Amino acid sequence: MKKGFTLLEVLVSVAIFSVLILFTVGMLQTVFVGSKQGFLAQSNIDQARSVAFQFVNELRNATTGVDGSYALATAGDNQIIFYSKSANSSTINRINYYLSGTTLYK
Repeated sequence: MKKGFTLLEVLVSVAIFSVLILFTVGMLQTVFVGSKQGFLAQSNIDQARSVAFQFVNELRNATTGVDGSYALATAGDNQIIFYSKSANSSTINRINYYLSGTTLYK
C-alpha cells in the first residue's frame, strides 16, 4: 500500500484553497474600499458643517449697509446677498452666496 495523495486529490485541494484565498482577498478589498469611502464622506460632512457654521455666523451678524440699505439685499432661489460685520473688525462687508449647479460659492 502506497502512502501519499493522488494527483486528483492534490488538484482538488489546490482549487479549494485558491477559491478561499480569492474570497478572502475580495472581502479585505471591500472592507478597505468601504473604509476609504467612509473617511471621504466624513471629510465632506466636516467641510459642509464648517461652511454652514461660517454662513450662519455671518447671517446672525447681519446689519444695515454703510449706505443705509437693508441688511438683506437679495434673497432668491440660488442666491443670497446681505451685509454683515466682519468677525475681526467693525467693517461692514457685502456678502454674496450663490449656488451654481451643485456648488455653493461665496
